[in-house]
Amino acid sequence: MTLEAAEPRGLTTDDLIEIAGYGSARDPERQLNRDVTELKRIGWDIRNESGHGAAGRYRLHARDTRLRVEIEPQHQVQLVRAALAAGVGDEFVDRLGDDLFESEPPGDEPLVRTNEPHRLGHDALDKAAYAVENGCLMRFVYKQVRRVVHPYLVHPGASGWYLVGHEDGSSTVKRFVTGRMTDVVVDGPDTAVVPEDVTYDGLNPITWEVDPPTAVVVETTEEYVPQAEMALGTPVAKETDDDGMVRLTIPVTHRAAFRARLYELGERVRIVESAEVREEIISELSRFLKRQPLTGGPERPLSVDAPPSGPRQRGRRPAGRPPANRGGRDHPASSTPPDPRDQRRGPGSQVSVSRPSAPMTSGAPNRRPPGYVRRFDRVTRALNLLAMHANGLPLRQLAASLDIDPDALLEELRAYYSADMPLRYYPPVVRPTTIRFHDADGAEVLPDEAEYVTAVPHPTVEVGADYVSVSDLARVYQAGQNLMALEPGNTDLEDALDALMGTALRGLGAKRSEWQTHLAARLGDALRQRRKIRITYARAWEPGVVERVIMPFRLTTTRRGWELDAAIDDERTGTFLLSGIRDVEILDEAFERPADVEERIAANRKEQAVYIAVPQDRRWVVERFAESVEVVRESDDEVRLRAYLLGPVEKRLALLMVVAGPRAFVYEPTGLRDAGTDLARRLLRHHRGP
Repeated sequence: MTLEAAEPRGLTTDDLIEIAGYGSARDPERQLNRDVTELKRIGWDIRNESGHGAAGRYRLHARDTRLRVEIEPQHQVQLVRAALAAGVGDEFVDRLGDDLFESEPPGDEPLVRTNEPHRLGHDALDKAAYAVENGCLMRFVYKQVRRVVHPYLVHPGASGWYLVGHEDGSSTVKRFVTGRMTDVVVDGPDTAVVPEDVTYDGLNPITWEVDPPTAVVVETTEEYVPQAEMALGTPVAKETDDDGMVRLTIPVTHRAAFRARLYELGERVRIVESAEVREEIISELSRFLKRQPLTGGPERPLSVDAPPSGPRQRGRRPAGRPPANRGGRDHPASSTPPDPRDQRRGPGSQVSVSRPSAPMTSGAPNRRPPGYVRRFDRVTRALNLLAMHANGLPLRQLAASLDIDPDALLEELRAYYSADMPLRYYPPVVRPTTIRFHDADGAEVLPDEAEYVTAVPHPTVEVGADYVSVSDLARVYQAGQNLMALEPGNTDLEDALDALMGTALRGLGAKRSEWQTHLAARLGDALRQRRKIRITYARAWEPGVVERVIMPFRLTTTRRGWELDAAIDDERTGTFLLSGIRDVEILDEAFERPADVEERIAANRKEQAVYIAVPQDRRWVVERFAESVEVVRESDDEVRLRAYLLGPVEKRLALLMVVAGPRAFVYEPTGLRDAGTDLARRLLRHHRGP
């Protein structure tokens, strides 16, 4: 603790000998070295940073001690590769420890990216995963309402990570986006009631069983059958008439999702039956054309420069804005002082992950650490568990989680609580209180009389353990899955992801999606070999299927799925949805990757901010079509968002508005307020038929 408090200057060998009371030992320096070695073996990054022959000066670098010990070196390498693809490489390496890797730029260009939103200071996912793993009842605010939820599982989806469970007093199973949960409190282990036959519905909302099954018949041409099946689901019957029109019979169990997908298909597909579902579509489109502004309208004109009331949910920042604090702490970025430890790597430096360094310590890897080291590690794990429970935990429950006698744990926590550091080494006059002993009613008591113990947020930092948040680890995991699509034979990467799920990500249900992975792997070969490809492509915003020869630059995963950024010719760069690629041929012709490839991709993916008001239950629509969103203002039934849209903005916004429904409105730019009207009119005429 004194080493952590002494950062960044560190402490000398003589300082540590005095603090630890090694003066009576026959060889105090040897005793110090032995203790430092044992602590390094269980994950602590303590370094003697003095030059050869100089007096020792030790520094403690706060790391994620779990990942340093529980993940094998060859798997750490793969996780860093995934973190780089996820855009959190520097932060991840800083928590893992740059002593494990070489500090030099990687040799390969970033050919794959995961463009998922990052939520600053977000710990709801951490607590949700913990609650699922330990059967804890959860209490949180969602859509302005205080909820009490029995959690079943956590899984990824279009709007981020979802918590699945039922509210107390109800049997209805609901999904909650963890990024929208606030004031999250986790009760003790085994307080939730969870059915034994919990099933995983998968990632595609079209398959969710929300409504009674209904057979719906749609009509299209043979050219658009693949798009229709991909969007609407696998048909149970297919018929072709004499005019070449194809009728698909599709079982529908989620009508809202079906209508949204049908609108996305535009005039390529027309509904024929059932009459009930067809009438719902016609009614919804008619109400959209007759819509009126939301009650009250905006309280004031919304300014493009107005500060958001919530975090921007994105994976990268717009040009001209300062970088956000990515440390996963609760405090704002502006209040975080620069960490001198970050100066070990120069600005913009990257980390090579071509090989792991030598093992952290010598000696038999399976040798059991001394008792005092195990106690120190156990207290650290206890602090991490307590951080999940704002109201604390009974000592007996905490001891059971750590597999230790309650009296022994109390003694260890009391020793930590009462640890006194010499003031000459510790700047504050009084050491801050990290844990609190109290009774069941919350009243503070002496440690010997305590039934409960509570910790402040992030208590492990005081002892040099700074854990990576579950939300960041989940991003690394998803990026690793995307890399697996390009490297299906990479067993080290596969084992690394399994190890991550078996340790720090226990409680998450991250079932791997196989959708489009075969095509992504083929395109990955073309990317690495820098070969041109010929594709047959069903365009997203215009009708028709075209054939093109393109030069692939990068594969990216977004909420829409896999996307390929590629050069159409020497001047133009475009983005192609893998879901629209019907056929691909890797050509023998190679191409030179241009030096300005990053600038070309950025220009093609330029975003425009649009201010939109939608009902709370339609917020997911904006998140589906936007690259990122910011909350400007919200009430119980309405949320006003700043949405960042890719081009073509008018067409993308029109589809967003039609799917969002008649109570959605654009406030700025004013020139886009009628977005969706023409599309709704065309779709209404199309589905009404002759």
